[in-house]
Amino acid sequence: SYGDHHASQCSQLVSYARSYPAVVILGDFNEDRTRCGERLGTAFAAAMPSVEKPTRPRTVPSTKSEVIDHIFVSGCTATKVEVLSSDGLSDHHPVTATIVG
Repeated sequence: SYGDHHASQCSQLVSYARSYPAVVILGDFNEDRTRCGERLGTAFAAAMPSVEKPTRPRTVPSTKSEVIDHIFVSGCTATKVEVLSSDGLSDHHPVTATIVG
């Protein structure tokens, strides 16, 4: 299933990340932040704005806006995290951050 495959991918990322003192994992996870955080475990902190702006806005009336693009950090800190406007260039809004440490 998709869930099992996604869990396996996250497990592989965590195993790979253990080799490095600082790691940033980001992208379109197709899941909410809580579910992704559970899959990545306590080694990673979610780095998103305190007020969640959808990263995948509603494109047609039958869909809902979602927050499915995330930044997770380990051994460093993300500051100035923002969700910007895609201005129609993508079906997702870009997420940016300054990485410190």
